[in-house]
Amino acid sequence: MRYGAGTGHRRCLCCGLSQPPALDATGVTARVCANCTYHQGEQSAQRLRRAETHERMLREWLARCRASESQAQAETKQAQAETREAREATASALRSRGLLAARVVEAADESGGHRCAVMAIARDPEIIRWAQAAESDTRHYHSGR
Repeated sequence: MRYGAGTGHRRCLCCGLSQPPALDATGVTARVCANCTYHQGEQSAQRLRRAETHERMLREWLARCRASESQAQAETKQAQAETREAREATASALRSRGLLAARVVEAADESGGHRCAVMAIARDPEIIRWAQAAESDTRHYHSGR
């Protein structure tokens, strides 16, 4: 409040009217007059309403955060399961490819010396590597190591 000219009164910072000095709830000279205190939020009831509103807002925010965290954890578990399935499918496909390559190489070895497109495939270095990898995987699997 600003002091009024020579009256000992102050002018309210909110409404601008000359008011006698007033103390707020804590005993400190109020910045606004008693009429403006209510909408300025200086009264205990108004402060309590603000605190309750703030608490409600924080509780709602916390609930949304918890729900978001729960959803993110569920999505993470789903992604991990999908990753695991994809890895298993890839491993199965690679085993199948290796076994097929081993069968082609074995059939080419047993068929004699004729020349055809399948024989060329069976002699391809990459096909031979796949077949060897399949044989080592099969031996490892059957050996129980």
